[in-house]
Amino acid sequence: MKGKGWEGRGGLTKAAVGGIAKYTDDFKENLKLNKMYSEMFNTDYMILGDVNKYIKTVHFTGLGKTIHQFKDKFIKENWNVT
Repeated sequence: MKGKGWEGRGGLTKAAVGGIAKYTDDFKENLKLNKMYSEMFNTDYMILGDVNKYIKTVHFTGLGKTIHQFKDKFIKENWNVT
């Protein structure tokens, strides 16, 4: 995949197109995000029990939420979270 840049606080950042995903504690929102990701990047899923092989970074969202508050199986399989 080719990289795509955007302006952030620290200057220009490069990331693989389709390499960043958003995940929330809201089931319906995750369904919408999966559908949007699938349509944008012509793939079957974003996160659906497993993480799409192209995703390198997952942004966990929700007021006051961190990766430690999510109990999904794919997190334990991909990251060392205690």
